[in-house]
Amino acid sequence: GILLVADCTGHGVPGAFLTLIVATALDRLIHERGLRDPAAILEALDGMVRTQLRQDGRGSESDDGLDCGLCVWDPAAAEIRFAGAGSALTTLEGAAVTRIRGAKRGLGYPQRPGERFAVEETRLRVAPGTTFYLMTDGITDQMGGTGPARRLLGHRGVTEILGNHQAAPLAEQVTILDAALTAYRGEETRRDDMTLV
Repeated sequence: GILLVADCTGHGVPGAFLTLIVATALDRLIHERGLRDPAAILEALDGMVRTQLRQDGRGSESDDGLDCGLCVWDPAAAEIRFAGAGSALTTLEGAAVTRIRGAKRGLGYPQRPGERFAVEETRLRVAPGTTFYLMTDGITDQMGGTGPARRLLGHRGVTEILGNHQAAPLAEQVTILDAALTAYRGEETRRDDMTLV
């Protein structure tokens, strides 16, 4: 199975347009070309998005793209293969938190002539009791506190909340996290879309 979480730039019509480009490109890569290697999928998606947005050196004035985390689940090998671009995979196993970062740059953005976008794959053995999370930066970029104490919750704050409730069913974890994020923000408005898988 393939699981992908993507966070495209833009809102409204521009955001919807980019989402459509990404969905169409993924359909071609996975169903027509049969790609199953997570790094190869992201590298090909990067090129296809840049071409569609004319951000491949042909004088585009736009600067759009997406953060993306992709997992390929191999049940026969009990293994997850992960690749990310501007996105990370978080694992929780007991008190141990691991954050597997992808490439720093997201996909589809303009690049300098001769620059090549590369992504590395990470293989993870799946053991009972381990939970895997893909999330957009809308989850971690929660602003809370008052006055000089105002600060972003960050990845550490989010994983602390999840870690404190990892024995709960996954649906309940989502409810608990959502309530904790709302409480942390207080009077602050939510800054971004939030996706957690």
